[in-house]
Amino acid sequence: MRDAYRKQSDYLSFNKLTLTPRNIRNEMFKFYRGHLHPLEAPLFRHTLQWALQTDEYVLNWQFDFGTQLNLCAVEASWRLALDSSAAKDISIVEAAVFVPEKRGVALGSWADGTYTGLSFN
Repeated sequence: MRDAYRKQSDYLSFNKLTLTPRNIRNEMFKFYRGHLHPLEAPLFRHTLQWALQTDEYVLNWQFDFGTQLNLCAVEASWRLALDSSAAKDISIVEAAVFVPEKRGVALGSWADGTYTGLSFN
């Protein structure tokens, strides 16, 4: 009985890839390259939203207990990773690298997405 429970507990994600604060950016990049690549690079939050809609991913429990990501920093670093010319805008570099005065800093105009409101399908 104990062995059966242990085997089942390893698969609580229902055969979905578990996204953690550590692997989320790499997994979203893989998802982008595998499913969205011909499109103009979408924002990180849209890529994550679409990945979760595919039913192939699940968020790790760590997101429930205070290890949430800073949206401004994630969007900025995502933008820099996909488009190196974005480094010409100092506000993107600052958002990616430097800790803001407060956690809930609003996104700049550079984070306006063209895919807002669109589902993955």
